[in-house]
Amino acid sequence: MKRRGFSAYLSRAEELISEPKVAIPILVAVVLIAFYIRLSPYFMYSHYGIWLQYDDSMFEYWLSKVLYQHGITYWYQLTPQNTRHLWWWPEGRDITRTEFPGLGFTGAMLYPIAKLFGLRMVDWVGIIPAFYGMLTVIVTAILGWVIGGPILSILMAIAVAFQYAFLQRSIASFVEKMSPTTFFSTIYLITFALTIKKYVKSKEPEKYALLMGFIGGIALAMSSAFWGGFLAFIGVVIIGIALFPFIKGDAEISKVMVMFAIGTVIGYLASSWWITTVWKRKLGIATTLLLSALVVESGVQYFVLKRFKDGVKIWGYINIAIIAILLLLAHTTHILHQILSPRYLFMIMPWLRHAASPLERSVAEHQGILQVINPNSFPSVFGVGVLAPLSLLIALMYLLKKEKQEVLLMTMPLIAMALFATYLVLADTSVYLTTLLGFMLAVGGALTVYWLLEDFPRLNAFEKLFAGIVLLIALVLYVSGSIAGINFAVHYPPPSYLSAGTALYTPLYPDTMHFIKNHCKFVLAWWDYGYMIGTVANATTVVDPATLSMWKISKVALALTGTEEDLVKVAKLFKLPANETCVFAYEVFPYVPNTKTILGIPQVGDFAKSVWMLRIRGLNDSQIYGHYIMYLVSGELANGQVASVLVPSPQSIRVVGNAIEVRTLNGRLLLFARILQIVPVVNINKALLYKMIYYGVVSSGYHFQEPGLPVPKHVEFKHLKLLKAFIEKLYIPNTNKAIPNIRAVSVVYLYTG
Repeated sequence: MKRRGFSAYLSRAEELISEPKVAIPILVAVVLIAFYIRLSPYFMYSHYGIWLQYDDSMFEYWLSKVLYQHGITYWYQLTPQNTRHLWWWPEGRDITRTEFPGLGFTGAMLYPIAKLFGLRMVDWVGIIPAFYGMLTVIVTAILGWVIGGPILSILMAIAVAFQYAFLQRSIASFVEKMSPTTFFSTIYLITFALTIKKYVKSKEPEKYALLMGFIGGIALAMSSAFWGGFLAFIGVVIIGIALFPFIKGDAEISKVMVMFAIGTVIGYLASSWWITTVWKRKLGIATTLLLSALVVESGVQYFVLKRFKDGVKIWGYINIAIIAILLLLAHTTHILHQILSPRYLFMIMPWLRHAASPLERSVAEHQGILQVINPNSFPSVFGVGVLAPLSLLIALMYLLKKEKQEVLLMTMPLIAMALFATYLVLADTSVYLTTLLGFMLAVGGALTVYWLLEDFPRLNAFEKLFAGIVLLIALVLYVSGSIAGINFAVHYPPPSYLSAGTALYTPLYPDTMHFIKNHCKFVLAWWDYGYMIGTVANATTVVDPATLSMWKISKVALALTGTEEDLVKVAKLFKLPANETCVFAYEVFPYVPNTKTILGIPQVGDFAKSVWMLRIRGLNDSQIYGHYIMYLVSGELANGQVASVLVPSPQSIRVVGNAIEVRTLNGRLLLFARILQIVPVVNINKALLYKMIYYGVVSSGYHFQEPGLPVPKHVEFKHLKLLKAFIEKLYIPNTNKAIPNIRAVSVVYLYTG
């Protein structure tokens, strides 16, 4: 009786929400709230001036300004000879090959509208990811409405709008490529779904399929103007079409897909000719292959189903052969290297990460997603997306019962998308993809919930029990996931330009960049800071986050971690003029209040990054640990005393629970105790950047203490002159409350030749 009552209540609720006069206001509210929370960093930090992340966001700000000032056709003049004064000195950067134009074009073309609202260029550029995030929520709602009506529309919109994972790179200040890519690619999925819907309702849907394919191709072209991730959306459509004969063994739907595929290719080619980043790189090969596969697959499928009585069986054999070929390619990656960059390869095949260069492995966003995000926090990070894999099980149930064939045809790409995202998460792909994977999983999770809600009244008792449990879990995931996402947005930490990589506010970077702008024409610094230095300080840089040359970055690593003589050689190699070139480095350190003592324990800056600099310049870990970097281990002994030991290598340390064991390389036990702390320490005398920061600190009247190691009594430079050392406090954001036990330090030296 209770079950029938619940089913009736559920049916009434569904009928109410299905009314457009109810559903549309709900969707409008979701979209507005989604946009508002994404603007939180703008409300909190724009009063500081430049309030962007210091990496890619800075470059998109610069690009938007340049295209706005000179017109968007200036894009084609951003060649090495025209950019060498700022980027990739001395050879210059070919931006038309190495950067996607989409964000810069958006910034330049729409800024006149944003200007009417009193926004500065930096404000508008910072808001762009939030703008596209909002648009993604809108088109996701439309996709849900096309497939399942108002209820699915609301479920999908909420799942995407407030998900922590999707919010990460669709929020103001983090000017990244993913939210515009998901926006335009979702339009492509909408055209696909509309094509299937027309096929169901019309006897002659071919012309409509051609039109929808053409519109979808244009959407894909716009997506490819932002990021290569658009290829994933072509891929899931290819997978979806491949499964059509097993759902509905009808040659006519394959004929419709042929027209849709042809329309897609025509639309893409007609509207992507200007996107130099696609056609001047390997990405153009991958795009051509996937679009060709879309057309060939549809054509072969139509031919097989039309020509042969056992067409479905033959098509199954063809798919098995294709899967075997793909598996073979996955194990012979030299062919894939001709199509995709190493970065894309180890994203889709994470097991290749171990073969990546030290430079590629050093990038924080290339770390494995399972290494950065604890699986226990997946419900908070992905919300209802955790349930995405269940969409396949429900689809299989429909397939076995021969139900909802048309709906399955429309949703095959979405299910493929959910499974592809699940595979990437479980395979420990790069954390960089979290936003894209979050979107894919959110759509799949919402589809799972929709199907369970729709079928609940007609399920038997056992099925209702299972569905009820899943729906209860889904409710918890929707609530907890949305709370986590909203909480992340409204308590967004200061962008990295205002935080120096911490979660606190510090004026370190703004003050340092202002000084560099007035005193330096060229700057030698680690690649992380290239965009910030070029954009804010308007100084010429040697390397930045887009630098493709491992050799070049290794030389910069040598200059920073070697000797002064190494710096001189590198400066001459890169034609850096003496007395016009500055060297910049920074670090964040613990600080002992009231003593003016800085503890040389690296936190987030160049001391912390130096292990990767040393690896990139060609040293192995046995040459690094014990010479440049060591670890100070402290533990509480059984008698209550505290013991500390300086350990040359992390391989000597073993932590089990709250206990720590330290042995020599030959196995002799040095320490076994309750762990208190493990801190890295550096040998100031070994690397130039260590000396630079140390000398900057002590020259400013502070003490510098290196735990467990003596510090130099005297440091002098033959080819460098200290121009300025900044030692800044860190504050709780938007307050005057400084954190007493931490300081941020940056140094600017003049290279004197």
